Amino acid sequence: MASDLVCWKCGAPFGDIPMPLARAAQCKSCRAALHCCRQCDFYDTSVANACREPVAEEVQDKTRSNFCGYFRPKVDAYIEPDMQPAAKARAELDALFGLIVPGGNAGQARTPEEEARAKLNELFKK
Repeated sequence: MASDLVCWKCGAPFGDIPMPLARAAQCKSCRAALHCCRQCDFYDTSVANACREPVAEEVQDKTRSNFCGYFRPKVDAYIEPDMQPAAKARAELDALFGLIVPGGNAGQARTPEEEARAKLNELFKK
């Protein structure tokens, strides 16, 4: 079962981390706590205290190690972050500050060298 488990934070496989997980177990790749709510099968943000186990004590920081006796490692705990909102925001900022390459790909910013070259070319066109 340990071979199927991946870190909730970075997605790295557990590898040779012994089971059951010790309270102080850490990901070898990113050093995130592994015996934490985010790695647990009961973790669910749509329910009270983000835990589907009704009698478990509330844990404030879901990313830190805890002593929960109901902890059960979740196989698919890693959720890849959605980068689309960040890319859209970056493209809007680039457009706002005039960093869009004319005729180029939307959202692609000019490097400082390209910006300087473009200004130099504009000077000599006149």
